Order: sequence, then C-alpha cells, then structure tokens
Amino acid sequence: MNKREIVFRFVSILFAVALVMSFVAIPAKSGVIASEADPVINEFVFNHTGTDTHEFVEIFGAPSTGYESLTIVEIEGDGSGAGLIDDGVFAVGTTDAAGYWTTGFQENVFENGTVTILLVKNFTGSVDDDLDTDNDCVLDVTPWDAVVDGIGVNDGGSSDCNYSDTVLNKNFDGVPYTPGGASRIPNGTDTNTVADWMRNDYDGAGLPGFTGSPVEGEAYNTPGEENSEVIPAPEVCGDPYTPIYEIQGNGSSSPLEGEVVSTEGVVTGDFQGSDQLRGFFVQDPVGDGDPATSDGIFVYYNDVDVAVGDTVRINKATVKEYYGQTQLSYTSELLICDVGAEVSATPVSLPVADVSDWEPFEGMLITFPQPLYASDLYNLHRYGEVPISADSRQFASTNFMDPGSAAGDSNHNNIADVNEPGRILLDDGSTAQFPDVVPYIAGDGTLRAGDTVTNLTGNLGYGYGQYRVQPTTPTVLFERVNHRSATPGDVGSGPGVIKVATFNLWNYWTTIDDGENGARGADSEVEFERQKAKLVPAILGLDADVIGVEELENNGDVAVANLVDALNEATAPGTWAFVPEPPGIAGTNAIKVGIIYQPAKVTPVGDSMADDDPIYDRPPVAQTFDANGEIFTVVVNHFKSKGCYDVEGPNEDQGDGQGCYNYKRTQQAQALLAYVDELKAVSGDNDVVVLGDFNSYAKEDPITTLNAGLVNPTDTYLGADDSYSYVYYGQAGQLDYIFTDEAMADRITGLDIWHINADEPRVLDYNDEIIDPGERDSDYSQDYLYVPDQYRSSDHDPVLMGFCEAVPPELQVSVTPEDLGMPRHDYKPVVTTVTVADNADPNVTVELVSVISNEPDWTGRPRDLPYDIIIVDDYNFWLRAEYDPTGNGRVYTITYRATDACGNSTMVSVNVTAGPWLTSGYLDEVLLTGNVRVFLPMALK
Repeated sequence: MNKREIVFRFVSILFAVALVMSFVAIPAKSGVIASEADPVINEFVFNHTGTDTHEFVEIFGAPSTGYESLTIVEIEGDGSGAGLIDDGVFAVGTTDAAGYWTTGFQENVFENGTVTILLVKNFTGSVDDDLDTDNDCVLDVTPWDAVVDGIGVNDGGSSDCNYSDTVLNKNFDGVPYTPGGASRIPNGTDTNTVADWMRNDYDGAGLPGFTGSPVEGEAYNTPGEENSEVIPAPEVCGDPYTPIYEIQGNGSSSPLEGEVVSTEGVVTGDFQGSDQLRGFFVQDPVGDGDPATSDGIFVYYNDVDVAVGDTVRINKATVKEYYGQTQLSYTSELLICDVGAEVSATPVSLPVADVSDWEPFEGMLITFPQPLYASDLYNLHRYGEVPISADSRQFASTNFMDPGSAAGDSNHNNIADVNEPGRILLDDGSTAQFPDVVPYIAGDGTLRAGDTVTNLTGNLGYGYGQYRVQPTTPTVLFERVNHRSATPGDVGSGPGVIKVATFNLWNYWTTIDDGENGARGADSEVEFERQKAKLVPAILGLDADVIGVEELENNGDVAVANLVDALNEATAPGTWAFVPEPPGIAGTNAIKVGIIYQPAKVTPVGDSMADDDPIYDRPPVAQTFDANGEIFTVVVNHFKSKGCYDVEGPNEDQGDGQGCYNYKRTQQAQALLAYVDELKAVSGDNDVVVLGDFNSYAKEDPITTLNAGLVNPTDTYLGADDSYSYVYYGQAGQLDYIFTDEAMADRITGLDIWHINADEPRVLDYNDEIIDPGERDSDYSQDYLYVPDQYRSSDHDPVLMGFCEAVPPELQVSVTPEDLGMPRHDYKPVVTTVTVADNADPNVTVELVSVISNEPDWTGRPRDLPYDIIIVDDYNFWLRAEYDPTGNGRVYTITYRATDACGNSTMVSVNVTAGPWLTSGYLDEVLLTGNVRVFLPMALK
C-alpha cells in the first residue's frame, strides 16, 4: 500500500468512527458474544446496480470445518417493521479448504436499506418472527443461544433500528449513500469495527456479469476468496480453464453447479437479444470423446458482439441449472480469442430409447437427417414451439392401443408418455411470448400438423421439462404433406342419400365473456362476429341435412337460434332451422347440445326428446325426422370430459391411459344404449343415428361399450392416419363419432372426418386480442393471419356420414292384351306399360327381369312349334297362342324391377293367358272351302 493509500485509509477510518459514535439511534445489543475462535461475517452484498441477482453473505472460519450450529439471520430495521426476521435466513454449512462458506448468489432475498445480519448459534426462530415488539431498537426476543458476529447497514431513517454493535451508515467511508455491500479488510480480521470494513457495493466489480472496475478505496468482490482491495490480474485466452465437458459432467446436472469457472469454446448458435434466449451456445471443438458427456453449453450473457465461429473465453461464470438446463451465468468477462472456427453438427435421430438419452447432447450443435413431422401447433404462436416426431405424427395411445399400464404411462393430463421418446420440441430461439411474426408459417398462411421438415439443425437446449432444438439455420421450411381440403370427402351423394354430421362448436356463446360472468366464448362483439364468420362456412361446407352441435351456451334456444340466423343470412331465409330444446331438460353444465337441420330436406316428426338420466352432465337430445318417407332419429351427445376436476373414487385416473372420469363416461355409454332402444319404441322405426363428442378415444371403454350395441363405421371408411378429430399435447385422436343402429349398417354410403381444425394452429382462430397470458381464456390470435373461412373455426374436426333412405319405388305394370285369344299356335303381339314413382330419385332404373311360361316351350306334338316367347324389347313381346292340352291353360308371366339410386327396389309381375279351349270357349279355326271357316271344338278334331 503506498503512502497516498495509507493516508486516505487512515482519514476514512477516523471519519467513519466519528460518524458511528455520533449516531445516537443504535443501542447496546442483546445476546451473549461468542469466543474469538468462532467464524466471522467476512463479506456481503445486498444491493448493487441493476437487479440484485448476486446477493450473498460470506462466512470465514477454520478450514474444512462444519458450522452446522450457526445460522445467518437477517433482521429488518426500517420503521414499523423493525425487528422482523426477513427472508435472509441461512443455515451455515462446512467451510472449504481455505475457510470460506457462502450463501451462494441469491436474487432479491436480502433487504435493502436498514438491515442487520447476525451470525447466531442454535437458532430456533423463523421468518416473520418479531424480535423487537415495541420497536425500541432493543431485541425483546432472542431465539438463539449466542450471537457470534453481526453487521448492520443503516440508511439514516429517523426511526430505523440496528441490532449489531457495528453499523455501516451513509458516509461511513466518505461516500454519501448507504453501502450495498462491504468486505472485511484485511480478510477475516478478528475485530469488528467500522474501520475493519471497506465498501464493495454498486459497481459490482468482481461479481459475474459486472465489467466495471472498483472505485478507488473500495474492495473487490471476492465471494469464496480472500478479500482484497487489489484488482486481480485479468485472465486471457489460453490461460488454464475448465473444459465444457467437465462442466457438463455425465449426469443430468453439472457436478460443478454453483461454482465459478472459466472456459473456452466455439460459438455454435447466437440467440442474444431481449426477445431471444439472451445468450449463446459454445462448444468444445474437440471434446473428450466420451459419449456420456456433452461438449456444448449455453451461456446466459447478452449484448456482446460474438458470432457463430468465434472462439471465445468466458471468465468467471457461475455454473447454474436453469429449469433443468446446465448453463453459465453471471459471466464477469468475455474475450474473443479467434474467428472463423467450424464445428460440425452431430447427427442424431428419433426415436430415442429413453428421453434421458438426449442429455449427453445438451448444448451441442445437432442435426436430424430424417424427415420429422409436426405433431401439434397449439403453442406455435404463444411460445414459437412445434413438437416434432419421427416416422409420422403422433397419436394418443388409446386411439389404437387397448387401455392398460402400457397406454397409461401418462403425463400432461393423462396423455401417454409412451410417445415421448419419439418426439422433441422445435423452439424458435426465443423466450418471448406472442411474437409479432409467427414462426414456421408458410406463404399460404398456415402450418399443418403432419407437415415435415428434413435436415433440421440447431442447438439442443432444455427447459420447462422438455428438450428443445433451437434452430441455427436462417429459415426452417416445412414441406406441406398434410394438405387442406376445401370440402369434406365423398360420403355418398345423389337422390336418397341423407347426410348427418356432428360438430363441436368450441363454445358458441351469445353472452360475451367480460372476464367475470363465467362466459366461455367470445370476449367482444367483434370476436363473436369473427367466430360466426368462421363457423358459418364450415357448417355450410358440410352440406349436411341434420347436424348435431355441441358446446352451445346453455341459455335455452338463444344461442342455437342465433347460429341458425347467421346460416340463413349466408344462404336464404328458411334454409336452416333448429330443434327446440326439450322442456325441462337443461342439464347441469354451462354448455349443452343441440340439433340444426335443413327443412327442405327433412321434417321433424313429433317433439324433441332428451334423456333425463342424472348420469349425464349434458343430457342427450333426440329428434325423429322424415325425409320423404324415410323415418330416422338423431340423438346428439357430449360425454363428460377427461379433466380431473373434483374427481374421486372410481372416476380418478386409473393409470390405464383413459384419464379421469372414464368410469362415468362408460356409465353414460351404457345409459345411451338403453335410451336408443327407447327412441326406437317411440318412433316405431329402428333407424337411429347416435353422434357427438364422446371425449373418449377409439379403444377406450365408452367407445367399446357403444361398439357392442351400435355400428361404428370409422374403420370401414377411414384409415388409421385419418381417424382423429382432436389434437391434445401433440397427440391426435378421435373424440367425435357417428354410430348407427344395426338396421342401418348396410345403407351407410360413407364417412369422413373433415380435418379443418385439429391440424391448424390456434393462432388462426377468431380471437383478436391478447389478454393476460396467465389467464385460462387467454387469446392467442394474430390479426394479420385471420381469415373468415372454415379453417380453425373450432378445436374439433366435424364428422360427416351419409346413408341411404330405405323407401322402395312405387311400380305399376299393365299388359295388352291380357288374353291371347284362340290358341292357333300363332304369335300374338303383347305390349306392357310401366309407370314408376320414387320419394327421392326422379330417374329410377326399370329393368325387365323375366318373361316366362308355366308350360314347356315345346312338347313335340305335330302342330306344336318351338320359341313360344320372343322378346322384341323390354316392353314389346311376341307370345305364341298355344297350350298343353293336358294342362289347365298357359300363363305367361312378365316381371319388372324398379331400383332407385339407393338400391331400394320393387318387383311387379303381370300375366298373359292362353287356352284351354274347353274351359275358355276357344274354337279351333279349320279352313274348309273358299272363305268359309268352320270352328270346331278341339275334341272333334
């Protein structure tokens, strides 16, 4: 120390001592002072420039000594709160080989302003205890056996209190503001006066993340090291460092967590910026060759001029585990050692045997040569995330797998983890929510689940429970594999085909959600109009005669009438109508089901009906219809959801992949089958269509229960890759179905699930504003992507089915002549007249089935000739006027069949007679002479 420093130090000490002696608000302290051999509070930081992320208290004592009986206690000293124990309570552990123990860096734990830190033995108190009940600056309660050491900070408040004999006030070192931290100089001195302390506060010099130099006369921050007012020599490129693979270690967390290290590596991904990850990835270009340790790591360090390919040195960074990701934080200095280095991306692939297999690649630059499939777009706009999977998009386990332990290894509200090794999360290199430009959207305004990306390259990170690929290429391009369909698939068309559909409307509420009234739909009139502008083209695109709708507001017929008005406005008055709610059946839920239909195609028969069985939360609603003579009944359902709210007993998740309330949904399925039998009895017809949102995947108990009593045409008309109507946590599955009674099975003409919603990102929906992201009803739309079309009109895909009516055509046939007259073995012309009518088909097919005789064509008699029947065309014939004399007369039978477009047919036959003479009075004409003809009875020939 030079002379100038000695003089400055001496003057500062005298000045500080004088200030302390003149501060009258500090009394003698309570408690027994321990022996001088005990450790001391050696350094602390409570406050510095920016966010207080590096608060700490350092204890210095005997090397490698356990001080488990000691506790650091922070006591509030400001005003009416004086004497309260604050959050800064830490049990002391074992000192290191140099004699140091620290609390580790804390964030906004210690109080700023007037505060006292005591090091006590055998502490028995707790946070929020009031030790100075009368606020007289003397402790009334001392929940410890002894005070080992103490230090106070006072910001000069007139009523403030401190509870240590040593207090650092404003100006204690000639600086006119309250210290934010201080160090004992010399290190570990066994006295404790103001003169033993030197300020080391706001500039943060020596703390990770701070690059400033200490002010002259201040100490350098040295947590876990010897206190010094001399700035240590800076580290330079090439100095010894801890390799990245040693920092990462071979476990799920770093073996060096909490330690301060320096390291070197090549920048492989730069994601700085307040709207990005606020840091960059570095990787050891050589590595240690151990496949169990990662060679890369994320550095949380923002606003530094680095680029991919720079070789950098990171000095004095703290090893942290942030949401499960090992990273370097609070870097004190970053040096660029070289530029232009290259690190090759490590090839990887999906699936992995276990999700933990990704840990050795954490922080590294990786690439996927294989095509990967977008499985879900739910959080595309909110977080810029896309779950991607190998081989194909992923499906809920119980969509194809029987329930059981294999299907039930679950996560995310009972969605099976059996899929997790086959997927990974594509992120967007950002922690920001709701970006102005939504990533990965193609030029046509969407990205669809099932689209693929190949040769994806990026850094592997981890956060919020998932491994994440942060892409390093400027643009990630998905190939459109799952194309949009402007119309549903062909389910049958033409005369006699009746089309029914089910559509979950995603909370169609006429009551606007004001955030307090419990409404679930649109948050404004503008949003409500946008919602209708998307639902109307979706409903019209189905072109169904009858549609069962779910998630209507349970407000009588108000919501469904509003929807029908919108449909009629888009078409013509009277094009659509609704089935009135059955009286006295409202259910116990905020939403309900309903039925809409086209009056020009079907006519309701009788009143609407509902099942009042209390097992239902939302009672099924039924209506019988007449389609030009075809009688059928539609019953629409919405079973209990899988949400685990207020669940108990057998309705709890059984761990078999079916989620909560599976027991209740199965009971609802059993009740529904009984109700179908009731509907048959009421209508007098076995044709029943059962449809709706059953909140159950295809192999779950409620669906197998319904399959046992009804016909499920899904597997007949759709392949496995198309059998879904909903996507939840990246896994597709079918929740929406149409069943029929066995009587209708042979008349089904087709079924399709129109994938206009489940595959689309929710950013395309009707919402037009962002509410608090923490709220349940947060809106995730981006207005520039909104289009008033059918895509993302709901979160469920509608299901459409066609079936043929069963009314046969009416067929009438007449013949001229009906009797061939005298049996002279000659041909007589015969003409038939056929008329046909059908309830639906104006072009019924009529065919001649047969022309037959009840007698052999030729018996071999001398005058009996062959070929008694000659067919000129379907309506003209030559029939021979003869008969077998041994018989009772000949009957020719002409049969026609009429078949409509649905295959319903009617057969009608007419008869033409000939002979016998004796019974019919016929005479055989015998030519005698001239023009005289004599008719003789056959018996006289």
